[in-house]
Amino acid sequence: MTIFQNHHDSILLKFFAPFIVLCLLGAQPCPAEPTGESEVVITMASSVIKKDVPSARSAAVDQCLLMAVEKTALGILPVDRITEKFDTLGTLLAGRRDEFIQDYKVLKETHDGKTYRVLVQTTVFSAKLKQELNADGRTDQPDNLPKILFMVTEQQAGDPSIHYWWQSGNPILQPDSAVAAMKQAFSGRGFSVVDEKTVPFSTIEDLEMGPEISDPEAIETGKRANADLVVAGNAIAAEAPNRMGETALTFKGTVTARAILVATGETLPESVNSQTALNPDKAAGSRQTLAEAGKQAGLDLCQQILAKWKEQSATGGDLFISLTGPDILPHLAAFRTALKDIDGVSSHQTLEMGSDKATIRVTFDGTPQALADALVLKTFASFGINIFEITGNQIQIQLTSR
Repeated sequence: MTIFQNHHDSILLKFFAPFIVLCLLGAQPCPAEPTGESEVVITMASSVIKKDVPSARSAAVDQCLLMAVEKTALGILPVDRITEKFDTLGTLLAGRRDEFIQDYKVLKETHDGKTYRVLVQTTVFSAKLKQELNADGRTDQPDNLPKILFMVTEQQAGDPSIHYWWQSGNPILQPDSAVAAMKQAFSGRGFSVVDEKTVPFSTIEDLEMGPEISDPEAIETGKRANADLVVAGNAIAAEAPNRMGETALTFKGTVTARAILVATGETLPESVNSQTALNPDKAAGSRQTLAEAGKQAGLDLCQQILAKWKEQSATGGDLFISLTGPDILPHLAAFRTALKDIDGVSSHQTLEMGSDKATIRVTFDGTPQALADALVLKTFASFGINIFEITGNQIQIQLTSR
């Protein structure tokens, strides 16, 4: 799009410049239905320079990109749907912003030592965004998404220490640039994230885990943290040999992670993502590149897990029932008998059994919700059941003695 072509047009631009600036800075543009596969949006944003100029520039550009996606979404949805789905839309667009951006170009940038300002032209995949929103604010997500526990170590450039939250005597503040970005990607997709700070070290101390986590260790930790899936791996930042001048250093961050299903022990394909960043400070450069690599790793794993969960949520197949409660062994026989009598249950097998917990695999011609609905109608002489959670192909039930 050409803004002006001759002296006459430049005079008009000068005359209308204040109006144009007001439009750019306005809260929202007039909604207009995108007509093609993509739409070009121009936004302006600023960021306060706190530690270094590159970080402030990156933050301002990030803000412009999010504004571009938000403006495009506002042009797609009617006002009543925006109001109704306000919280959902905010989480979706912030967490999955990069999926809807085709490319962008910084048209103008300036800073005065305190604030960095940018004017950015962004091409948004409006057709993809419209499809995701389904034109009425709904998202194409399966129900009962799993709870995720992250067990990803982090090592910054120039730091020999490997940081991870499950180590003995770990400090309250841990480097988590990669994991924070991964968590944001998962939250934007609607996943629940287990806060590792709620997992007391005393509950996993006997596992004596180091920085490298095996699948069995991840599964056991996930069970004790009440997680359905564990994301395990490492995030490493290192200084690259390339430089720009005397002070600008290049950093490469690599995040390697895999997703492990707690109930079945199945491991999804490993995701490896690397990003580079230019920064004069080692700590800031490490954080920047690990955050970018973590965001991409999070998006990759989200796609894998969503595909797997949609497959598991389909009608028919194996479901897993987790039973908990004090002294449940005397009640297991009665529970299994009731389970066998439910229409659609072709077989069941006890995978794990203890005094306070048990896991049963059930082959059922129906959805997890249908099985839960059938179970809750059953009556038991010596105990009652509380179906407190259904996630994917897993049903969590508490047995209580009468």
